[in-house]
Amino acid sequence: MQELEQKDIIELIAGYLTGQSNDEQLDALNAWIKADRRNKQYFDDMRELWLAAPVAFPGKPFHKEAAYRLFLSRSRKKAPVKTVKERPSAHIRLVRMAAAVVTGFMLGALYVFQTNKPDVPSQIASQYDVIVPHGSRSRVVLADGTRVWLNAGSRLRYAADFGQNSREVYLEGEGYFDVARDTARVFVVKTDKLDVKALGTSFNVKAYPGEENIETVLVEGRVSIGDVELAPSEKLVYTRKDQKTVIEKKTAGVKPAVTNDVRQTSLPVKPSAKVIETPVDPTIYTSWKDDLWRIESETLGSFAVKLERRYDVKIRFADRGTQSLSINAAIRDESLEQVLRFLQLTVPVKFDIDGKTVVLKEDKYLKERYKGYYKQK
Repeated sequence: MQELEQKDIIELIAGYLTGQSNDEQLDALNAWIKADRRNKQYFDDMRELWLAAPVAFPGKPFHKEAAYRLFLSRSRKKAPVKTVKERPSAHIRLVRMAAAVVTGFMLGALYVFQTNKPDVPSQIASQYDVIVPHGSRSRVVLADGTRVWLNAGSRLRYAADFGQNSREVYLEGEGYFDVARDTARVFVVKTDKLDVKALGTSFNVKAYPGEENIETVLVEGRVSIGDVELAPSEKLVYTRKDQKTVIEKKTAGVKPAVTNDVRQTSLPVKPSAKVIETPVDPTIYTSWKDDLWRIESETLGSFAVKLERRYDVKIRFADRGTQSLSINAAIRDESLEQVLRFLQLTVPVKFDIDGKTVVLKEDKYLKERYKGYYKQK
């Protein structure tokens, strides 16, 4: 691996903290952290100071782009242009420099993490709390090399000693997990109702508070949820209200043995899980993290909720019937207005935008003219 200059390391860490790193940059940072225990300590010091910002200045607004620019500008002014792999005493100077840089940055009152909840941990060293606001997405590389993509409106919590004795994370919202293989330590994603366990695998978990369902879709490898084990291209849907479980798979087989006894399983479901024989395309459920976001056979009402998170807006329906219209879409970094104009070409709706509020209403002319063409679910 090519030796990194100090300015390169600061930029890699800044990109990671602000969720702006691409895959190549994440790989470079992860390799650098693993190369030397002093590198990991340096990274941990930077991250702890960064995560302390919401505690020192609670309630401040989220300014990701400005935070990134300010962090880089202040770091470059203070950082000597030298390689990190110097004599051991240099690391101490680097950590002190990092403390000065990040503390000065925090005093600028520009933050990446924001929360309106009162339970922000006061002991930063014991737990990390990654919060992704509406209008944003983020990527995180955990200490074991596991990559996590977080969708808008999501929160991921994990212990500062993650990976040493256990690999547990707590998810609110939606995350895609590319888990590093470690046969000695099971990787566990905990939600308010379900625990998803894996060793080395890729899967998506959607568990937004307030939503009716919790969904898990397996891309590759295997995961277990209580006594249910999923194979690739299978999906489990758990309904919070009535505690029912549906498993979607290409070929329906024997019903899995599940129990309602939470002492025996982490899956709080009724005595049987319904198995539906239907093809599952994992990319439909994971493409939110990619350049091309695919929507297939989804109601406009459900899609509107996703748009609210992705673009940090509030969407209201003037006509209730339009919420059940079925849509298919492929979205590639379009603005909200571009997406709404695309919707006008596929379903009979009109829209009005007023600041951060969007009103969708039925286009009666198009609905009547193309009667029978539009599908509803």
